[in-house]
Amino acid sequence: MAIVTSGATLDGVNDFTIFGVNYQWTNQFLLAVDSWGGDGPDSNVVNLTFAGDWRLQLLRISGDFAQTNIADVDDGGVRDIELLRLGGLGGTVTLGTTHVDMIRATQGAGDVNL
Repeated sequence: MAIVTSGATLDGVNDFTIFGVNYQWTNQFLLAVDSWGGDGPDSNVVNLTFAGDWRLQLLRISGDFAQTNIADVDDGGVRDIELLRLGGLGGTVTLGTTHVDMIRATQGAGDVNL
């Protein structure tokens, strides 16, 4: 069993890739970032940093073998996520300046600090 890691900075300007899937901003907006963490035996870890100004409707890192770590940068940026969905292996979400309308997580989804 291996641990596969992918990371990105979401800044509203620069396009990014998570586990081989490319995401492109359009006027600082993304409809969805949807990443499947798999069903084993490998464990997938996603490390995300939020910076800048942007809006995202859905950020979903799903799967029983997905760990999600998210932190934002206090850069004066305005960021908004309508739905943040976390996978089953836990992780840490620490957001000081990013607004999230709703967070859904499976049991054992880790620590969420707002």
